[in-house]
Amino acid sequence: MEIPTDGTRDEILKIRKDAKIIIEKPRGKGAAIRTGFEKRTGDLIIMMDADGSHDRRKFQGFLSPVLAWI
Repeated sequence: MEIPTDGTRDEILKIRKDAKIIIEKPRGKGAAIRTGFEKRTGDLIIMMDADGSHDRRKFQGFLSPVLAWI
């Protein structure tokens, strides 16, 4: 399997050192989303791109009401 070289893995590991990295085939964002949903192990899924278009610091604000409800 081909290891991504776009920095995705590095960005994920900056946030979660214990992240489970899954390399899927076929390649592509749609396949990655489908694989992520199929292989999830938790109750919540957060999707973000590694290109920096999402500010990870904002997720706590989004998640606080959800986590308070659970």
